[in-house]
Order: sequence, then C-alpha cells, then structure tokens
Amino acid sequence: MGAEMKKLTAQQRLFLRAGSVINDFERNNFKVSADVASRAEELKPQLLYMVRYDKSFRFEAELFLNGLVLATKQAKGQDVLAEFKAVCERINAALEARC
Repeated sequence: MGAEMKKLTAQQRLFLRAGSVINDFERNNFKVSADVASRAEELKPQLLYMVRYDKSFRFEAELFLNGLVLATKQAKGQDVLAEFKAVCERINAALEARC
C-alpha cells in the first residue's frame, strides 16, 4: 500500500475502491469482467454498513452504493443509464464539497 493510501481513512479508501469500480463499468460501456462485477458485489455490503452506522459519511456511502447498484443493473441489461449518470454527478458534487 502506497504512502498516500495509508493517509486515507477507511471510509476514503472504500470510496476510492467503489469509485474505481464505477469508473470501470462506465469506461467499458457496462460490459465488464467477472472480476469487476465481483468487486462491485463485495463493496455493496461495506457501503450499506456505512449507510446504516456511519453518520459522518452516510450521504456519500449511499451515493456510492446507488452508483454500484445502478451500474450493475445497467450491465445486466436494465436501462438505468440516466439515473446512473445523475448519481455520478451527485457523487462528484459530494466529493467536491468534502474537499
């Protein structure tokens, strides 16, 4: 793990991983490998836990969770692209507000 990653909180590292997976879905037009889909599924329970129990990062965790859920749905053939793009915009705005 690099020096920059060690400086990040557990929440920030989780958001970084979730954002990376969301970007993988979008960059590949929602045609992703089993590895990317598996990483998305692994992150969902962690984000849900934050939504339920971490008051300071609840809002951002919910946005990332919604992003992963919508990316997964789009990859499975459901047309949720407009919702996905809206969530991505909200994620970006929330992260900018935190910085």
